[in-house]
Amino acid sequence: MKRLFVYLLLSGVFSACGSNATYVDDSIVAEKCNIDRVLDNDDFDITDLIDSVRIIRLETTDGSVLSTFRKCVVSDDFIYILDNYKGGGVAVFDVSGKFVRRIPTGNGPGELAGPNNIAFDSSKNELLVCQNVIVNKYTPDGIYISSHKASQPLSQLVPYKNGYLAVQNEYCNSENRFAFLVLDSVFNDVDTYYFNEQICDIFSEYISESSEGEIKISRPLVDKIYKYTDGKVVVDKTLEYPDNKLDLSDMDWQNVSRYINKIRESKNKFCLMSYCATDNYEYYKFYRGHMNANVFYNKTTKKYRSGYYIDNFESINNVGDLLGTTYNEFFISTINPGANDYYFNNREKIIEYNQHLLNDDEIAMLRELKEDHNPLLVLYSLKDIADE
Repeated sequence: MKRLFVYLLLSGVFSACGSNATYVDDSIVAEKCNIDRVLDNDDFDITDLIDSVRIIRLETTDGSVLSTFRKCVVSDDFIYILDNYKGGGVAVFDVSGKFVRRIPTGNGPGELAGPNNIAFDSSKNELLVCQNVIVNKYTPDGIYISSHKASQPLSQLVPYKNGYLAVQNEYCNSENRFAFLVLDSVFNDVDTYYFNEQICDIFSEYISESSEGEIKISRPLVDKIYKYTDGKVVVDKTLEYPDNKLDLSDMDWQNVSRYINKIRESKNKFCLMSYCATDNYEYYKFYRGHMNANVFYNKTTKKYRSGYYIDNFESINNVGDLLGTTYNEFFISTINPGANDYYFNNREKIIEYNQHLLNDDEIAMLRELKEDHNPLLVLYSLKDIADE
């Protein structure tokens, strides 16, 4: 099964119903990791870790022009982009980047009216698009199959065994608890798991599916990675960084501006904001004011590489703009054509520094990129971290 990492947005208050409800037990932790030393690193140069790079040019036509990305999913044969086109749309490209179609927006059968997430079911060879309580199914190339109604709003869907795993599109109750859902094959609730921490409703969540069928769950501002296993949700890993952690215990989850301001104004303390993983790596992004700490964890060697920024800005990868999606061993990022994009404005430096990683076609893609073109997707894999 392909590894798929999915990105979702949650907001509001909603009550779960029709399933067995359980609060997650945070008292048992499989692993505790102190990363204070890791976050103390000032410099960051990932270029020596890059093993391979693949650049995909997403074809630009009248029908394929992309708005701001909300989600990217890569399968063996196709690339799916959920963007802000007309309030939310899905564009389909083949894996070479050739435009296939844009799923129509509207209120008719198979048309989209405010989609909020996408996923690909490799076992059934179907594209899934969530729209509140409606889940649309499409063929891999984007032809409509059917629509199904879930019992409650969903923000994302992950195929799992004979059913699906999901999260609610809105928070569960007046205490603002995030809920993880187990659904059967026709989207009926089987189990609901509530998480104990309150959380501001503007931030994003991740559910990851490993090649072994293992499910990981992470939440911004919560220093735990959860695992769904043996029919229950448990804490798989707790990140500890007492010397560097930003204290948000006095925050009111209903006051979004206070959350944002406290994080932005922090001068020397961090909070965890995002997580994703490949077959062999985990990536954590920590915020500290206007500066990010990028932390990569090598699962094989159990070593970290981290720092506040990338020393070598000619690196082909764009660590600061990861899309929250991975494909097998690849992290997925973008080079966005535009006057304010560093990588777009320094393409010749990128080419000069990374010629050993790029083929002639990829070099041509970089040189031919124009401001009115769609972004380039950059897929890159990393080597194991050696002893230092």
